[in-house]
Amino acid sequence: MIAGLYIRVSTDEQVKYGLSLDAQELALKTYCKEHKIKVYKVYKDEGVSAGTITKRKALLNLLDDLDKINLVLFTKLDRLSRNIKDAIELNDRFKTHNVNMIAVQDQYIDTSSANGEFIFNLRYALAQQERKQVAERINSVNEYKRQNKLVCSGAVPFGYKIEDKKLVPSDNAKKIIDLFNYYATIQNLNKTIIWYSNKYESIHYTTVKRYLRNPVYIGRYKLYKKEEYIDDYCEPIISKELYYKVQNLLDNNLREFTKKSKPIGNPIFNTLLICKCGNKFTHKHKGHTYYYHCRKRYLGCHKSLFLEENFIEKYLIDNLPLELEKLKIRSKNYLKKGVLNIEIQKKRLNDKISRLQKAYIDGNLDYEVYKSELIKTKDELSKLEEPKHNIEELDELLKSNALEIYKTFSKEEKRMFWKGIIKEIEVSDELTIKFY
Repeated sequence: MIAGLYIRVSTDEQVKYGLSLDAQELALKTYCKEHKIKVYKVYKDEGVSAGTITKRKALLNLLDDLDKINLVLFTKLDRLSRNIKDAIELNDRFKTHNVNMIAVQDQYIDTSSANGEFIFNLRYALAQQERKQVAERINSVNEYKRQNKLVCSGAVPFGYKIEDKKLVPSDNAKKIIDLFNYYATIQNLNKTIIWYSNKYESIHYTTVKRYLRNPVYIGRYKLYKKEEYIDDYCEPIISKELYYKVQNLLDNNLREFTKKSKPIGNPIFNTLLICKCGNKFTHKHKGHTYYYHCRKRYLGCHKSLFLEENFIEKYLIDNLPLELEKLKIRSKNYLKKGVLNIEIQKKRLNDKISRLQKAYIDGNLDYEVYKSELIKTKDELSKLEEPKHNIEELDELLKSNALEIYKTFSKEEKRMFWKGIIKEIEVSDELTIKFY
């Protein structure tokens, strides 16, 4: 039997319960030793919750290796998943590769037997039912609190604080009042963001929109995931007249924005532009043109410039031949070093073979040791490969009329072209192209 050992711990669990990775690994390896099971690999997810499979890299690697093992071991079932749907899907995935799973610290979880499979499904069904009942009890308590105007769990809205289990205006209420009044006067969201950031603190575009749309500031509470409200839930910060005036302005601005002509196709350089501060650029459009700027533009980034898509495109077309020539020179240097390194390694291995043969002939080396070392050395020698680099492709690209053909591309084809040869474009005082 060949097993993949899966271990997982979230930071909170390790602190609270001592479920360390080392302790789990020791338990699994001890089990393998006692049952004469060969360990293929240990898959570790550290500081990761069991919430979703897609965020657990080690588990995803394990799923990729299912054709190399026939058993998955973990300490307890909750290390694999706390969600019944995910657990059953994982088990089905294992079964399609004829892989069973065992929780070594839980004698009832062993899907290699029909009884173990039944208990696995039964236990997860009971656990799921219990979670649903807990959720229903919590919802009932929260519903009671809401109806009695008491604070439920969750973040306290900006501008409020909690006193006697109720929301009351805090010192930040003035900032909310100023924000509503300024936007109602200036009627421009971007200018409002800049004004607020200068007067108080840096604030993001989406945060401002969330504040301006939140009905809690007129005392209304919106039920979670429902279009229902509880009126007079808390003391209002702004008047209903001002609130609804702002809502109308936001709606009108949105309608005007959607009426404007949009660029044809997706942005060409989306995901390629990186600001000197380390953050990626985002994009917006004005008329038929896309513009790019740093995501942290409103949060203190020193670069406040907007780059027009046509400008970036012209820069790349003008500089691509020179940059490709530089890349070609670097590639040749890489190949020279690589070839030299391969020759050095070949000489070392061939010298080792000569020494082994001499030692065996002189009677200083046992035949089995000689044979084993000879096979191992020849295997290393056969695996040495000449370094490869796409110099031929670079030559072909330089000699071709690719940039003339480029002019005939659709926007999507242009995007694919640049993403195919450029890793990123760094934006500082000038644009720097970084190739794959």
